[in-house]
Amino acid sequence: MIGPNANSRPSILTPLHSFLRQRLTDGVHQTAVLHGEILARGYQGGLRVLRDWLATNRTRPTPATAVRVPPARRITVWIMRPGHRLTDDDRADLADARSRYPDLDTVTDLAAPVPPPGHRATPRCLDQPRPPRRIPRDPRLRRRL
Repeated sequence: MIGPNANSRPSILTPLHSFLRQRLTDGVHQTAVLHGEILARGYQGGLRVLRDWLATNRTRPTPATAVRVPPARRITVWIMRPGHRLTDDDRADLADARSRYPDLDTVTDLAAPVPPPGHRATPRCLDQPRPPRRIPRDPRLRRRL
């Protein structure tokens, strides 16, 4: 013979279901707070019964949809590539990324444009005369002339 189904008999919490649902709707989700409130209403059961009921009846907030963040390498390509070589999709994605991440504006402003092909970029320090070459003191390290 099979015993009675646990769901077939009323729970000790059954008279308090409507109260508990209302409190959950009000935003009270802490088990200890709810337990204290139902004890004041005459509940004589244990905390475990309340925890089990809350585990099945508590609605969890839906997690926020994660925003797709482009990889850093992709953003770097967008910033460093000349504007005329970006596709329309790249321009739209860069504008979207810049609107969501204000720090990208600073990085974009700091990025130096790439010189055109054939242009020889010379730093100012190379225009100055070179200091004399330091010769090592160890005679074994000297180059023979």
